[in-house]
Amino acid sequence: MQIAQIAGEKITALIPAIESHESYLYQVDARFRAIEMAAGRGPFNRRNLENIIDVINYYSSENRNPVMLEPVFIGTMQKVQRQAQELYPLQMGMAALRDFGESMNDPNFVSFMLKRYEAGDKLLQAVNFPQELINEKTEFNKLHEAFQQFQAQREQFAQMVELMKANKGQPMLEGQTA
Repeated sequence: MQIAQIAGEKITALIPAIESHESYLYQVDARFRAIEMAAGRGPFNRRNLENIIDVINYYSSENRNPVMLEPVFIGTMQKVQRQAQELYPLQMGMAALRDFGESMNDPNFVSFMLKRYEAGDKLLQAVNFPQELINEKTEFNKLHEAFQQFQAQREQFAQMVELMKANKGQPMLEGQTA
């Protein structure tokens, strides 16, 4: 299948060369064919030559009803507009949730309300971020859990330091640890 695709790509790449060759070098080709036929070299008998010319004419004519590829070039402005249309609902939704959470004195409202990984993935898709650079959900969950544990340890250490500062100069009671 891949070999057929490569061959198709080669033919597609050669079509402009064949068309320009046919239109600009026809006289040279005709003279070359005449010399070769007069010398009796090669498979240039009249029947084979006519078949080859028929095939070239068939593929270079517009009567054959080919599949026409019309590449669509998307300009920078259109890309930016499309991106803005995809990002707008995400940005507005998150901003509305954040504002609502602040009004309820709940700074974690957004993080509890949204599926973090899925929301991040939607945002990255909207800006056409390369998908192969995004961690899988399981990897994301492992990293997030490790970060949460680190944060908890850090808070516990800070509390211990504060406790030690508060107990400075006071004797330690039995069973109490610093």
